[in-house]
Amino acid sequence: QSFLLVGVFPYSGFMAMHLVPGLNEENTGRYAGTIASSFMVGRTASSFGWGRISDRYGRVFVIRASLLLSAAFSILFGL
Repeated sequence: QSFLLVGVFPYSGFMAMHLVPGLNEENTGRYAGTIASSFMVGRTASSFGWGRISDRYGRVFVIRASLLLSAAFSILFGL
């Protein structure tokens, strides 16, 4: 999971310049930080739901599901 956290940092500035029209190299930092921090916001928001699913279906199911979903969304993020 830590690779997913730090994997976006090297190219978040280029991604922000590509996604937000009118940005240049001088003012893209704020948007790059927003993109990079959105992973942790999503992780925090979904942690309580994953805890409930873990209580209901077990830790092994949640670990397998989270690994599968992390792999799938990492691939989709790269497309």
